[in-house]
This record gives sequence, C-alpha cells and structure tokens, in this order.
Amino acid sequence: MKVSTCIRVFEHLITLHQRKEEELQKLKKGLLQKMFPKDGESVPEVRFPNFTDSWEQREFEDIVKVKGFKNFVAEPGSFGKFPVIQQGDNPLAGWSDNEPIADANKYVLFGDHTLSLYKPNSPFLVTSDGIKIFFANGLDRDFFYYLLQRYKPNSEGYKRHYSILKKTSCYLPKNLLEQKQIGVFFDAIDLVITLHQRK
Repeated sequence: MKVSTCIRVFEHLITLHQRKEEELQKLKKGLLQKMFPKDGESVPEVRFPNFTDSWEQREFEDIVKVKGFKNFVAEPGSFGKFPVIQQGDNPLAGWSDNEPIADANKYVLFGDHTLSLYKPNSPFLVTSDGIKIFFANGLDRDFFYYLLQRYKPNSEGYKRHYSILKKTSCYLPKNLLEQKQIGVFFDAIDLVITLHQRK
C-alpha cells in the first residue's frame, strides 16, 4: 500500500512539472512573437521601459557570419576534454581531445537540417558541416540566439535550411542595451524551463 501511494505521489509530481514546462514553453513562444516586431512593423508590441526607437530591418545574410568548420570536426568518443556537438534535440554527441573552438561564447550553432539551435558556453568541436557555426558582428550573442529562434524558417524536411534563413528579413534594435535585456530575459525563462525538465 505504501509503495503504491509513493509511486502515485511521484507520478503526480512528474505531471505537475511537465505541465509547468509546457506552460512556460507556450509563454516563451508568445513572448518571442510580442517582443520582436511583427512582419511589416518596426516596433515590438511588448518592450522594456525607456526604449522607443524603431528597430531596423535587415536580412540574415547581412548580419550572420559563418565560421569555417573543417578544422573543428571531430569523431565523438566516450572520453576527452571537449564536447563534440551534433544537430538535433540532444546536442552532445561525445567527447574529443582535438583542438577546439576556444572562444565559445561568441557563437550560436545552427542545425542546417534539423533547425536546432545551441548556445555553447565552453570550448567545443562539431560532428559535421551540418552544424553551421554562426556569429553576428555587433550583436549581443544571447539576443542573437533568440533572434534566430524567432525568425528561423519552418522545417522543409532534410534540407539545407541556411539557404532559406539567410534570405529571411528580421528586425534589430539599434541599442545594444535593449538587445542585452532581451537576451537576459529569455535566458531566465529558459533556465526555469530547464529546471522543470531536470526536476
């Protein structure tokens, strides 16, 4: 009797955390629509105080720089100092001792086939050219990550989606402080989502 009661309690707690995570994912999706301008508009619907300037329209090919990958492709193994990143829902493919990309906090990784996004925080390697290594000159890295989430194209199956993304128009705040605040805000939401996933 006690064992079955304990199991029911755990199942209830798991359900509660799953629901909370789903609610947060919906909240984040809605805020990504409201805190970035809608198509044809230059001002977002929801904004932090003290920012009033219009955002500027750009194409991704004008702001995204792609780092060469050839020197940083590694065969993932069970051991090594550095993570080897793949595209998809589970970014960690394994480990390697090859020379990594050291300045990780400059980059966002884009799964060209899967549309996955990953923001590395430590030196890393990649599994293949299917991982595009993006950096954006003049933009806050965290803001850039959520900008990609907001404007990434719809999936067209096993296709090179960067060719679609680079022709996509987006809107950017000129003020770096506004970019930073948006990045910090969405980072906080992602942290709470991760905590519920782990719980």
